[in-house]
Amino acid sequence: MATLEPLEVNAETAAQWSQLAAVALEQEALAVAERCYAALGDVAKARYLHKLVKAASKSGSADIAARPGQLPTSVCAKLALLSKQWPVAEALLLAQGQVDDAIGAYQQAHRYNTAEGHSSVRQLLPAWLTA
Repeated sequence: MATLEPLEVNAETAAQWSQLAAVALEQEALAVAERCYAALGDVAKARYLHKLVKAASKSGSADIAARPGQLPTSVCAKLALLSKQWPVAEALLLAQGQVDDAIGAYQQAHRYNTAEGHSSVRQLLPAWLTA
């Protein structure tokens, strides 16, 4: 990251920032991924990752950069949603008994048909759709 920061963003450095962002997300280095997306001008992803960094630090993971793999389940689920890994995020949330959060994630992404496919979600979905 220190190598890329002083460089001007062009096609070549943008590709390098993108690669670094992908590796940072794989290794759960949220702060690095946030910086990469900020450098690329992807404000939405940078802001989302900033919120995840805050959530991880509030839940007791004070130094999240030093301990990849130790993120809270809710943050891991949101990372899976960012990577469009819906079944992984759903499994993480449902394993923690967070059915409402799983439904909310599907609602926020307007994926109602997918949410109806799971038995736990199917029981609560009509109430959410009518509310």
